Amino acid sequence: MIIVFHLLFISCVFLTLFSSICRARDNITYNNSIKDGEVLVSTERKFSLGFFSPTGSNKRYLGIKYTDFPDIQIWVANRDYPINDKSGVLKIANNGNLVLIESKNNTIVWSPRGTFNVKNHTAQILDSGNLVLKQDGDSGSKILWQSFDYPTDTMIPEVKVGFNTVGTMDRGPRPMDRTGPDGPGGRTGGRTSGRTGLTVQAHEAQ
Repeated sequence: MIIVFHLLFISCVFLTLFSSICRARDNITYNNSIKDGEVLVSTERKFSLGFFSPTGSNKRYLGIKYTDFPDIQIWVANRDYPINDKSGVLKIANNGNLVLIESKNNTIVWSPRGTFNVKNHTAQILDSGNLVLKQDGDSGSKILWQSFDYPTDTMIPEVKVGFNTVGTMDRGPRPMDRTGPDGPGGRTGGRTSGRTGLTVQAHEAQ
């Protein structure tokens, strides 16, 4: 009887985990978001986007990692501005941009550079490991911003490296311990970015 009970318990746990995996989504829209403890998982479960703390630290970061190698973060959004608790939320703001906010203070921690004016955007983690902000239309999807333009610690196929002279975009890798206020492909805090010369004050999320 005890053995049967244990088998039933294990089966329930397995079904719960399997159900959670099956329900995993790969994108967010204006009407939904992810908070600390939730993840986005690419279609073929190669990569996931979620919050994490480095070994020996309680600071929280938003990053992309290999699903099979969870200790390897290939991209980190707010590397220079960690969140002090588990109040982080990633969402689409009223202006259509992707924003990482510290919900306790309702302040933006990180957001991609760009000016948008519509809400119907989607942020999606792809099987390539690329996080994209896109606008869907009748003629297809238009990518407005992508993490592959801003590599960090780990180089993977299709990541762009070099200097884009047209848009003056520096696509050099930026490790976690590099100093400077600018997150990868984003804007954070209230100091001057060494890359753009732009000062961006932290402000309340919309």
